Amino acid sequence: MVHDLSSLGKGTRDCPRCRHTMERLKTRLSMPQNAGYILDDEREGSACLTFLLFDWIGLLLMQLYRHTLVPMTSKLIGERRERKLLKVLREYPESLICPYCSHLIKLK
Repeated sequence: MVHDLSSLGKGTRDCPRCRHTMERLKTRLSMPQNAGYILDDEREGSACLTFLLFDWIGLLLMQLYRHTLVPMTSKLIGERRERKLLKVLREYPESLICPYCSHLIKLK
């Protein structure tokens, strides 16, 4: 079977911003996004430094911020963005979205 890469199919095009191939918004929203999960970027010794500078209250506030507030706000922002994209999908069912820069092209 021979694949023709010059014509990718109906409705496919390159992103005007970053030139990556765009995908349909419907297929993008059919997969779960798992907003709220973040990579752990804590450096070795940062907890000790926080404890030395701000005592146990600073350590408690740092842990509260890193393990509670950041994932919750990330999840809320991700769900809000997903609801916005679902609203766009209802109005424009043939819309395209770039998987890299999230540029949206609304198509009826």
